[in-house]
Amino acid sequence: MSTGREIIFESLEHYTLFLALFPEQKYKARLASELLAPSEASLDKTMAPRLNFIKSLLTEKETKDAKKFLLTLEQLRLSLIVTHEQVDFCFSILHSTPKNNRLKELLHLYLDSPLKLDLAQSYWDSISLLKGQSTLSNIPTRTFVRAKSSTYLFTEWANAHEALQEEPCSPIEFWELPGGAQNLGQPNPPAKKASATQALSLLAQEIASQQSSEKPQWVAFGGSPHALLFLETKLKSLRVPFDSLFGSKEKTLTQGILIAPFQAPPLSPNHHCWGYLDESFFAAKEEGLLTEAELFTLVTAGFSIPRIKTDRLYLKNMLKEFQKPGRGELFISNQVPAQEFSQIEELATLSHRPSPPPKLALPPKKIRLSATQLDSYAACPAQYLVRHRLKLRPIQSLEEKFALVFGTAVHSSLEGYFKAPFNDLTTLFKDALESLHPEIQKERSIYFLMLRQFQEVARHFLVLEEQLKSDFHFKDNLSLEKSFETEISGYFFSGKIDRIIERQDGSLLLIDYKTGRVDFSPRDISNGHGSQALLYLLSVTAQGGPPCVGVLFYDLKAQELRRGLFRDDMIPKELKKELTRGHALSPEKFLELIELGKSHLISKSQSIEQGQFSATPNSQECSRCEAVTFCRQGLGYV
Repeated sequence: MSTGREIIFESLEHYTLFLALFPEQKYKARLASELLAPSEASLDKTMAPRLNFIKSLLTEKETKDAKKFLLTLEQLRLSLIVTHEQVDFCFSILHSTPKNNRLKELLHLYLDSPLKLDLAQSYWDSISLLKGQSTLSNIPTRTFVRAKSSTYLFTEWANAHEALQEEPCSPIEFWELPGGAQNLGQPNPPAKKASATQALSLLAQEIASQQSSEKPQWVAFGGSPHALLFLETKLKSLRVPFDSLFGSKEKTLTQGILIAPFQAPPLSPNHHCWGYLDESFFAAKEEGLLTEAELFTLVTAGFSIPRIKTDRLYLKNMLKEFQKPGRGELFISNQVPAQEFSQIEELATLSHRPSPPPKLALPPKKIRLSATQLDSYAACPAQYLVRHRLKLRPIQSLEEKFALVFGTAVHSSLEGYFKAPFNDLTTLFKDALESLHPEIQKERSIYFLMLRQFQEVARHFLVLEEQLKSDFHFKDNLSLEKSFETEISGYFFSGKIDRIIERQDGSLLLIDYKTGRVDFSPRDISNGHGSQALLYLLSVTAQGGPPCVGVLFYDLKAQELRRGLFRDDMIPKELKKELTRGHALSPEKFLELIELGKSHLISKSQSIEQGQFSATPNSQECSRCEAVTFCRQGLGYV
């Protein structure tokens, strides 16, 4: 590296990596935020106190997005919005939506609060000071290194040094930092492409084989958290010592291997750099509240705000630089777009071949099944294995269990209301919530968020009850939270029906309350899903008694009674028009669907009892399944 000048980094990620790769240059590396706002002069420099202050300005409903609000406001500040007039001008360009009006109000409050003494203000004060000087004074010569989402004020601050030093001051990229060798002579090998597990396994083996080399090694890693865990486990099995910059701030490349966020390195003959990428590398990471279209509108109006498109272009340029001679050796998973690489070598043509998909099987076991278990198995047998057979579930915070806790409390409060209609719904909900989770304290934001959400439900509930009487000819509640057990072809199923009502003609209607999104369709049953509605019907019809018109999904979130599974000969024609299309079937199609659903139930039950749990990964389920941590096929490792 060159000597005699300070190197100023806009991002902590670049600064930390530079110190790890070039510890001998530590004396000249500076982080812009610390240079502008030393700890003794800054106010609320860290995220936590700033976030707490923002929360104090937000409503109860908004606090769940507090971090997004803070990031958006500070993003606008770093795009040179430093006065109230600039705030008004900025938001006059955007549509007057509730979100944008709220952002405008908060930005005015921000400028009148101690938060104004932030990084943006430090940049602006320093720019004014630099432009007022005519000599170098005590400011050293500096090189400026921009971040991925480089801000307007950082660029302006760097350019303000132009008159005070002989060399250009426009910010450069991290990989443009001067190194010890401008041309290392050898072309980079082609990117090695394979399944994630094969690419990571071979990468770990290559690293292990180079341990005797005097060159320090580091891995520029652009993969998912699961892939990182796999690589670390593989290195441990090969007894390769390593350090990681993921979640750590100060590491030096003195011994072992360094794993760092993906970055094209400065050209240097002193390091051996490896790279790994999977499909998560180009995934959009929109953190603020402004959409890409709104950011484009502001950029067009003259506000230099980083956009998702800008970030993606930076990643593509960084990847292009990595593939130049002397940068490093790259391994990629099959899911990464091939057109992003100049040369690719398919690892499947090498002697190292991927192993076959694992066949997950356990000893046969007789078990009573629920609709949740059956639908989990239908989504992916490995998901069922982890969740319901092995019972491996991550420890969740109350916030992470929000939907489950909220739904359970709603069910309990509605049951209490029908047993004693003179009780206040909101009071019943509070009692149910505190009874189910005594740790909920009234001063906690999660408590008030749930309470506010339930008040919205309660506001529409009585209207929905009137609609239920009108549309479905409601006469009386026969059962609330009715547990059932039923046998079908030697397999046993259990569950609980939220509500069974008697209609004026004596027929039954089964009701299931939904506090989240209702995405049921009768065709789900024909595809082996939708087990809840199917088991409801089978359990009631197995007992004989009055005929059943069908199952209604009582949508408390959307405030509508339109979805379910119904016999169209048992409902008025005008009601059929109001229901979602395809949810009311002729008696023949209704019975045919039930029989097809039964065959799926029997088939799945047989596979579960026989212990057949091989994974059937798909993009929709794998992205939200905790079992993916244990599922090599779901991760694309095989």
